[in-house]
Parts: sequence; C-alpha cells; structure tokens
Amino acid sequence: MVQKLNTKVIPFSRIQVSPSRLRRKNVAALREAMQVIRKYGQPRPLIVGPDYQLLSDTTSYLALKASNYEFVKTLKLTTPSPAAVRAVGRLLVCFEVINRQ
Repeated sequence: MVQKLNTKVIPFSRIQVSPSRLRRKNVAALREAMQVIRKYGQPRPLIVGPDYQLLSDTTSYLALKASNYEFVKTLKLTTPSPAAVRAVGRLLVCFEVINRQ
C-alpha cells in the first residue's frame, strides 16, 4: 500500500528541517521511537515537501538521526497543505499498525 504512494529512498542529509521544529523535544517519545526503529527498522516514511523540507514527524526524524541512518524512506507531497499532511500521516500510522500485527 505504501509503495503505491510513491515512497522514495533518499540520503538523510538531503532532508531540510526548520529550526523551529527542533526546539520542542519530547524525550520519552524520542526513546520510544528509537526502540521501534531498533526493533522494526524505519516504520513509516517521513513526509516531505517538494523541496525536501520535513513536514511532520520530527520525533521520527530525530530518532533516525540518533540511530545514524544514512538513507531514509520519504513520501514527497506536491501540495503540502496542513490537511493533506495530517491525512497522509494518519494513513501511514494505520499502515504501520496493520504491518506490526
């Protein structure tokens, strides 16, 4: 299902992150995300805009960075409206839960 959403594997260094996204760090969520990544690998692609600007899931971004990933799966949205980002994010979370079971 996620393959139909045109996921792409890119170098981690290509993703751009706004400094305002990195200000809020939830240590408990970061540890939990790191445990999931260690156990299952990258559970869902990162959602990026047309210029590879990170649009959501900063916790996963930080966990992947802490786990020293060189390449990550991304899902590139051509029209990054907030509603589209939320909808695709929820879809990816549902897909992740289904794959774990």
